[in-house]
Amino acid sequence: MRKLHSRRRRPLCPSAPELTALSYVGAALGLVSLLASFIACSTDSSTTSRKDGGTRNHSTTTGGTSNGGTSNGGASNSGASSSGAPSAGAANGGAFQGGSSNAGAANGGAANAGATNSAGHSSASGGASSGGAKNSAGSPNDAAAPTLIDHYVTFYGWPDNDPAGNGIAYPKLHKGASGTGTFADPITFATDPTEWMPGTILYVPYLKRYVIMEDSCAECIQDWNTHKYHIDIWLDSDGSFDSQVLDCEDTLTRSKTSVEIDPPPDRPVDSIPLFDTKTGTCNPQ
Repeated sequence: MRKLHSRRRRPLCPSAPELTALSYVGAALGLVSLLASFIACSTDSSTTSRKDGGTRNHSTTTGGTSNGGTSNGGASNSGASSSGAPSAGAANGGAFQGGSSNAGAANGGAANAGATNSAGHSSASGGASSGGAKNSAGSPNDAAAPTLIDHYVTFYGWPDNDPAGNGIAYPKLHKGASGTGTFADPITFATDPTEWMPGTILYVPYLKRYVIMEDSCAECIQDWNTHKYHIDIWLDSDGSFDSQVLDCEDTLTRSKTSVEIDPPPDRPVDSIPLFDTKTGTCNPQ
């Protein structure tokens, strides 16, 4: 059999030159690793800082606006979203500008809330204007405002009618001066027929009575020459208690008071007679 020749073995420990080379390589690799770690740490720190900054800016900017609730939702979502500051910045800018499509893409529900807030604010402003215009015009349920004109209101009765009695110049509803003051049975009044046409019904608020034009009045005609409104209302009387009738006329007279034109039929009416012909009692208003 063939004899095996022994082979000289290489020493296990490297020589000095080899150690030197290895130490240089190791040092270089260590520096590379250290530099890579430093870059990675710097990048993470920068990203975190930018994320935090983006979130803080978003919160501050939108928190200062009227969209309080939306800004909080937007901020947390911006912070939670990955990648970054650019997305948060876009969302922040979009939210500040009233909820752009970028904010909607980044924040989802928060963007919708922001859009709703922005739209709601505009709608509210528009609604207020509409509401204002509607209120100015008056709602359909509001009663029409009464038309009031100031009048000089006097009274006449049996003793100072010309001739004495209850005769009237323009009988419409009554044959003689009369009436209880309701819409169906207004009290006779006299005036210039060019001031109020015969048959015109008015409402006198301080008396709580309706009146109807059915007679002529000489003093009223003189006053109407200067366009002074003057009506002379019949005071129920029958030839008795003449002095009490005249006193009651003076008591009820008003130099200036509001009278309603074209009144509706449902104004309040006082049913107590202005003058009680049985007792001679005046019922001042």
